[in-house]
Amino acid sequence: MAQALYAESDEGRAQREAAAARRRDERAGYQAPDSKPDKKARRLIRALGDIDAF
Repeated sequence: MAQALYAESDEGRAQREAAAARRRDERAGYQAPDSKPDKKARRLIRALGDIDAF
């Protein structure tokens, strides 16, 4: 019933596909870490975050 009430336009379909391609490209180089950061790495991450606050 909902499908009968909804019709996607060609412009909407193109925007949706472009957004999906953009998200796919943004994730292309991402690789999740193998494990959680250890105590030393967490301190370094926290220190780098403090630098950005200035």
